[in-house]
Amino acid sequence: MKNEELFDQRVELFLKKQMTDKEELEFKKELSSDPEKLSRAKIIALAVKQMKSASKSEDVNIVNSIKS
Repeated sequence: MKNEELFDQRVELFLKKQMTDKEELEFKKELSSDPEKLSRAKIIALAVKQMKSASKSEDVNIVNSIKS
Protein backbone atom coordinates (compact mmCIF):
# COMPACT_ATOMS: atom_id res chain seq x y z
CA MET A 1 0.00 0.00 0.00
CA LYS A 2 1.26 3.48 -0.83
CA ASN A 3 2.24 5.97 1.85
CA GLU A 4 -0.58 8.30 0.77
CA GLU A 5 -3.16 5.54 1.18
CA LEU A 6 -1.84 4.72 4.65
CA PHE A 7 -1.93 8.39 5.57
CA ASP A 8 -5.49 8.73 4.29
CA GLN A 9 -6.51 5.75 6.43
CA ARG A 10 -4.93 7.41 9.45
CA VAL A 11 -6.84 10.61 8.71
CA GLU A 12 -10.04 8.58 8.56
CA LEU A 13 -9.27 6.96 11.92
CA PHE A 14 -8.57 10.40 13.38
CA LEU A 15 -11.82 11.85 12.05
CA LYS A 16 -13.80 8.89 13.38
CA LYS A 17 -12.05 9.25 16.76
CA GLN A 18 -10.79 5.69 16.50
CA MET A 19 -7.20 6.43 17.54
CA THR A 20 -5.83 5.92 20.99
CA ASP A 21 -4.83 9.06 22.86
CA LYS A 22 -1.19 8.29 22.09
CA GLU A 23 -1.84 7.73 18.38
CA GLU A 24 -3.86 10.94 18.19
CA LEU A 25 -1.13 12.96 19.90
CA GLU A 26 1.53 11.54 17.57
CA PHE A 27 -0.67 12.19 14.54
CA LYS A 28 -1.26 15.81 15.56
CA LYS A 29 2.49 16.30 16.04
CA GLU A 30 3.10 14.82 12.60
CA LEU A 31 0.57 17.21 11.05
CA SER A 32 2.00 20.23 12.83
CA SER A 33 5.49 19.45 11.56
CA ASP A 34 4.50 18.73 7.95
CA PRO A 35 2.45 21.41 6.15
CA GLU A 36 1.87 19.13 3.15
CA LYS A 37 0.31 16.42 5.32
CA LEU A 38 -1.73 19.01 7.21
CA SER A 39 -3.08 20.34 3.93
CA ARG A 40 -3.95 16.84 2.72
CA ALA A 41 -5.69 16.05 6.03
CA LYS A 42 -7.75 19.24 5.75
CA ILE A 43 -8.77 18.39 2.19
CA ILE A 44 -9.85 14.89 3.25
CA ALA A 45 -11.79 16.27 6.23
CA LEU A 46 -13.56 18.80 4.00
CA ALA A 47 -14.42 16.10 1.45
CA VAL A 48 -15.89 13.90 4.18
CA LYS A 49 -17.93 16.82 5.49
CA GLN A 50 -19.26 17.60 2.01
CA MET A 51 -20.19 13.95 1.41
CA LYS A 52 -22.08 13.81 4.71
CA SER A 53 -23.90 17.02 3.84
CA ALA A 54 -24.81 15.77 0.37
CA SER A 55 -26.00 12.48 1.82
CA LYS A 56 -28.26 14.26 4.33
CA SER A 57 -29.77 16.41 1.57
CA GLU A 58 -30.40 13.33 -0.52
CA ASP A 59 -32.02 11.58 2.45
CA VAL A 60 -34.36 14.56 2.95
CA ASN A 61 -35.31 14.47 -0.73
CA ILE A 62 -36.08 10.75 -0.54
CA VAL A 63 -38.20 11.16 2.60
CA ASN A 64 -40.08 14.07 1.03
CA SER A 65 -40.77 12.10 -2.14
CA ILE A 66 -42.11 9.20 -0.07
CA LYS A 67 -44.44 11.55 1.82
CA SER A 68 -45.89 12.90 -1.44
